[in-house]
Amino acid sequence: GKEFVAQTARLLSALAMKSALESVALKACMVLPALILQKPFKHSRSRENLACVTRRMALWKAGDIVALLHEGRSIQRLLPPTSTRSVQSGEDAARRGFTRQMLLGNVAGALRCLSQSANG
Repeated sequence: GKEFVAQTARLLSALAMKSALESVALKACMVLPALILQKPFKHSRSRENLACVTRRMALWKAGDIVALLHEGRSIQRLLPPTSTRSVQSGEDAARRGFTRQMLLGNVAGALRCLSQSANG
């Protein structure tokens, strides 16, 4: 936890102070959370997550970005694919609900349908 914040602060200060890392500091700062903070699997415990973060921070400090990328890709490969059909059906349901509420003259209900679909 603290090492992660320290690394992020180091990268941002390198960007602000126009150091030698300036050209890659912002990119590294944006990539660092995705590489370091990803859970190893869906139902992992906090102890396992902490062990992974510690190990990944050691890899980051050692400059082994390739190993971090490989681990991230393997975790992503194990995730179930997202279904675009379920997203589309949710949008269709929101559209039907909005239309139904407007036809009934219930503007507040129609706006509620829009806000619920926007929030997910």
